[in-house]
Amino acid sequence: MKNNTSIITLAMYVDLLRRSSIGSLTSINDLSKTEQRVYKELVSSGLVSDNKIGAGRIYIAQEIVITPEGANALESWSSYLKQEKLLYKFGDAFIRFL
Repeated sequence: MKNNTSIITLAMYVDLLRRSSIGSLTSINDLSKTEQRVYKELVSSGLVSDNKIGAGRIYIAQEIVITPEGANALESWSSYLKQEKLLYKFGDAFIRFL
């Protein structure tokens, strides 16, 4: 049996938050299925806000913007991802060695 689930990573959340913060995220329909799942989770968490238009199964999101809580999450998650990179860890260890 083939597993059709996609892996969602923290980097995907950060990417969608970053894109919504600069206004380059314009329509949910332009996103992949996995990105749409991440987007819906961001909206339900209150990290992204949209002006949704539609009824029933038809859903059009316009004016996708990051919320203040989303901005805090973006800063925090971006910092965490940066600290988890091997080069950052090596540089940090090197500085402590000096």
